[in-house]
Amino acid sequence: MIGAEAATWLAILRGDEASADDRRRFDAWRGADVRHEAAFDKLEKTWGRMSALAPQYRQSESQSISPTPIRLKAFFGKFADASGVLAAACLAIISVVVVIGLQEYRQPPESETIYAGAEPLTEQLPDGTIVHLNASTRIEVAFTPSERLIRLGRGQAQFIVAPDKNRPLTVTAGEHRVVAIGTAFDVLQGSQSVVVTLLEGVVDVMQIDPVSSMQTHDDVIRLAPGERISVAAGRPPIRRTVDLANVGAWRRGRVVLQAASLEDAVNEIGQYAKRRIIIGDAVELDRPINFSGPINEKTAAVFLKALDVQYAISARQLPDGALLLEPQRAPERNQ
Repeated sequence: MIGAEAATWLAILRGDEASADDRRRFDAWRGADVRHEAAFDKLEKTWGRMSALAPQYRQSESQSISPTPIRLKAFFGKFADASGVLAAACLAIISVVVVIGLQEYRQPPESETIYAGAEPLTEQLPDGTIVHLNASTRIEVAFTPSERLIRLGRGQAQFIVAPDKNRPLTVTAGEHRVVAIGTAFDVLQGSQSVVVTLLEGVVDVMQIDPVSSMQTHDDVIRLAPGERISVAAGRPPIRRTVDLANVGAWRRGRVVLQAASLEDAVNEIGQYAKRRIIIGDAVELDRPINFSGPINEKTAAVFLKALDVQYAISARQLPDGALLLEPQRAPERNQ
């Protein structure tokens, strides 16, 4: 039960003897499933509210929780190496949830995994948000009464967010998080970077730790409609203005790259390639890339041919099957 596991971790981390190993194991548990993150955050907020109400709490005979330690003993046995205060702390947390009867936490997150196979897919989420998934895209959705959490596992998705000022919609892709209230935006988790394009409204983009899901920098990048930001580890964000008419071309079965960087082009085309495409360190473009065509099994091959002919960039196959982009070598001249 995810709620019980979240309660256990909250008790461990609030103990006086929580170790660095405990923290590492918690980070791994939290990062393994978006539902874990939602459950723990919710319980932590609940615990804070209940701490303020503790002096007012009076337990009646009908609310007796004396059987609880017996039921919990088997579950907590696997955490026997934790702090000595574990049993008491866990009992207190479970008491708050069970005895006071927090209906919002009793309800598990509305969670599901949505996957688009060979064709794009459109789904309406429980809150009314519309999500368009590109082919081979997977998202994990977890909604609670106070949060709307989505993790983009791979691919590209466009969101038309149902407004709810009290429950922002958060999309996590790689090491970055996009927060929106009521807006429309596109997120692509490419092979080179995460690309966020704002269609309308306002979104905030921030960097997070991929394991703990905690924000790692104070910098929050707010986008305006028509702006795109490309973010990747090891380099500053790249921000620019794009033609919104071309952002959703994939929904019409086409690839449209207009004055694109090589990184943006590879992110886009890489979704339709059977092999991973890597940009070599020595590659430099003398002009932006313009390319368009239908999305099909030949899309990547046609794009690579265009790079070879128009931009003097060749694709060399590596031993693992990946394709390395590198400048064409000048033909050797006979002496």
